[in-house]
Amino acid sequence: MKKYDLIVVGGGLTGIAASVCAAREGMKVLLCEQGGALGGAMANCLVMPFMRYFEKNPETGEISYLSDGFFREIRERYAKRAQAMGELKFADSPLYFNQEIYKIVFDELAKESGVDLLFHSVLCGVESDGRRIKSVRLATNAGVIELEAD
Repeated sequence: MKKYDLIVVGGGLTGIAASVCAAREGMKVLLCEQGGALGGAMANCLVMPFMRYFEKNPETGEISYLSDGFFREIRERYAKRAQAMGELKFADSPLYFNQEIYKIVFDELAKESGVDLLFHSVLCGVESDGRRIKSVRLATNAGVIELEAD
């Protein structure tokens, strides 16, 4: 049975942030996603995921972000990728987004940080000892697999 430091079930925005940030801290991480792409409802259902995330100074036009850190990194990578693809209306707009560009950004983040990805997998059971989860069972295209994590 393969063992990880952390197994994250769900490749939405929170799952991406948790897995990438943990891997950057040196953990061996598996991110499991039931669909075929990272991004959750944003990537698969066109749900705009971001509330108002910046303020614009009316006098200077300068933008200050209300959320920073990993969120800002995602937005900056998205803008850079959109510009490179010629999708200028998507590059820095809070109103429009292209889910396909986000899918690329999320894949790059996972790959660069060393996160293992398992697509088309659904949590179907756990082995626990009291409140401590010892292993998870995932239904995949290849059948049910069991994995452990600390």
